[in-house]
Amino acid sequence: MEPAVNEIYHELKYVFDPETGVNIVDLGLIEKIETTGDGIVRIEMVFATDDSDIIKQICSGVVYAVSLVDGVKEVVITKAEKKDWTPGRMNEQVKRDLIGT
Repeated sequence: MEPAVNEIYHELKYVFDPETGVNIVDLGLIEKIETTGDGIVRIEMVFATDDSDIIKQICSGVVYAVSLVDGVKEVVITKAEKKDWTPGRMNEQVKRDLIGT
């Protein structure tokens, strides 16, 4: 059974960036999600920090949250190459809440 991408996004909304307190989906950290019929979920992410401790904390939360989705057997996280996080990646409500635009 292939895990449903919409369920994965739903669970990822419960993973929060420790610096901002905003979930990683609304913050724009998820670049791409791919699933396979054998239960592997590949998530490509961008990060708003270079702090390895924060990145590890976020990745641990991602693995835990995604593992709750039916059919998931393995979660593989990669850093998006040549993509940087910018405030433009946030959803509009989060932008208004955090930076007032």
